[in-house]
Amino acid sequence: MLNELVRNPFFQIFFTIFISGLFYYKSVKRKNISYRFESTEIVNKGKILFPKLQIKYENIDIKNNLIITTYIIWNSGNDIINQSDIAKTLSIISNHKDTIILKCIIVDCNNSANKFDINDIVKINFDYIDPQDCVKIQVLHTGDNNHIEIEGLIKNKGKIINTNKYLDKKITNSRRIYIFSFIFALIIILFQSFLFKYKTNIIIEYFELLTSINGLLVLLFLTISYCIFIYNEIIDSLVSIPKYFRDK
Repeated sequence: MLNELVRNPFFQIFFTIFISGLFYYKSVKRKNISYRFESTEIVNKGKILFPKLQIKYENIDIKNNLIITTYIIWNSGNDIINQSDIAKTLSIISNHKDTIILKCIIVDCNNSANKFDINDIVKINFDYIDPQDCVKIQVLHTGDNNHIEIEGLIKNKGKIINTNKYLDKKITNSRRIYIFSFIFALIIILFQSFLFKYKTNIIIEYFELLTSINGLLVLLFLTISYCIFIYNEIIDSLVSIPKYFRDK
């Protein structure tokens, strides 16, 4: 069975495409910046979670929401990003009038040579970012954390990716993929069991036809598996937090 599969021209075409596609994907230079955030509410709708705590910022009483949102920002591509690659400065912005950014500070980074810095409260500057280099920034703001985002423009079609939007989709899609793969693999196993169990009772011409169908099913399964592999590679490269912060 294995020898027949290897000699199958469709399998050979698939294998060639698989290897070519894998090397192409690995060789393409990508300059992407991803970020993920988590928030802690200090004041919720004017109600201070710690009753004896009085909150002011620059002599202003905080009467609405006060939130600390922590961002992890990293180079999720496979190529170095220099400051000269940034066509529009990376900035932490509010897209709603009731959400005001009060302060941004750099908490930690894995490589001090990146020289991350924040100017004018919200503008993020750096010298360069190697793949998987990362920085943690805390933002003190009012309003809603969903009204805060990071904007900017990277040359050569680089992307700035809010990975919080992908997390739920990744979990849902992974479950669907595993269920589909299990069902498809089960169909192939049952088909092969039927084929070889009743081999002696099947007319030769039909046996060859069924064998071809079986080969096509295996080829289709391999093709789908390859697509799943590439899909997971892409998603993981975009949303997986660098090891430096995962270990903390």
